[in-house]
This record gives sequence, structure tokens and C-alpha cells, in this order.
Amino acid sequence: MCAYVNVVQEVCTFSERFRSQPLRLPFSIEGDKVGGFSVALQFNQEERWTKAMKYLLTNLKWLMAYIESEPLPTTSPLASDDG
Repeated sequence: MCAYVNVVQEVCTFSERFRSQPLRLPFSIEGDKVGGFSVALQFNQEERWTKAMKYLLTNLKWLMAYIESEPLPTTSPLASDDG
């Protein structure tokens, strides 16, 4: 689950490159923590893990809305000239 949180953070950072407004998630993502709660199931209380998952899902909802709010530019920096 920690790797998944890292991927979500990378998608957030990547998607900001193509938008005019910065992404402001409701819950901060720092390492393996979302909103201050660890997503690691091992050595974690069930209630705290559940709250971390809720916060992660909320952030994903905001990320999806952010990505859909503005169309991508017609030319992408990822597109290569090789065709």
C-alpha cells in the first residue's frame, strides 16, 4: 500500500505540469502517511488504517476532478518526434 501512495503522489506531481492551477489535496501525503495516518497495515490500529484509506480515497476523488477539470494541451511534452 505504501508503494500505491507513492504512485498517487507521483501522479499528482506529474499532472500539475499540465495545469494552470496547482493541485491542493485536502489531506497531505508524506511518505507512507495520508493526513498524518499511516497506510501500512502492519503494526497499525485498524481504526487509524481505515482513516488513512478514507483520506487516500478522498484525495483520489479530488485528483480525478482536478485532472478532468482542464483538457490536456494538444502537444504533450511526452510525445516524441519519432512518430
